[in-house]
Amino acid sequence: MRTPLGGGTIVSAYLIDRIVVRLGVVFERLPFTPNQVTLMSAAVGVAAGILFIFDQWLAGAISVFASMVLDGLDGEVARRKNMKSKYGAFLDTMMDRVVDTTVVLGVAYSSAKIYGDTAWIIGFLAAVYACVLSSYTRKLVAIATGTEPTWLDEKPKFTDGRDVRLLIITLGALGNLFVDWSALASVAIVLALSLSKFVIRLFIYRDKLE
Repeated sequence: MRTPLGGGTIVSAYLIDRIVVRLGVVFERLPFTPNQVTLMSAAVGVAAGILFIFDQWLAGAISVFASMVLDGLDGEVARRKNMKSKYGAFLDTMMDRVVDTTVVLGVAYSSAKIYGDTAWIIGFLAAVYACVLSSYTRKLVAIATGTEPTWLDEKPKFTDGRDVRLLIITLGALGNLFVDWSALASVAIVLALSLSKFVIRLFIYRDKLE
């Protein structure tokens, strides 16, 4: 079982990291800093949200996936070039929230043309819970316990990690090429997953933090 480079999800372990490692060899020779790669990831991710607004589901899905790869690549570049920094970690976290929110609201805006306020409500809640509360509670647990909710020495698992959320949305966007409810359904799944993990953490870490 492979240890993921940037977390403990099956998506990072078996998909994203394998691409990142290969690209890391190339980017190690290129004059890009880790922070520049982070900004590339953010730009591509925001572009994905805009593409969704204009119903460009295939291009948007490809852009989301490219953003996911670049988001993993910045850490790989930092390790290879020995350029890790606290600001880099801060920038990466902030840009992740920008991309996540833009992508979700892009799906919601496009879906609202068909489903009206329902799509906006689902999209807004997903943006809040999936893009803020889920990541925020993970960081709180890390600060309080000195360890991440998903430990690096554990087997990769299906959890509410950012890469899992974005892959679900990517697949939903591709599905929208065939049915007009697929992208919105993927956002609803992300909402349910993140909200459930948020509630579960309240109970799982109760004894650990008392």
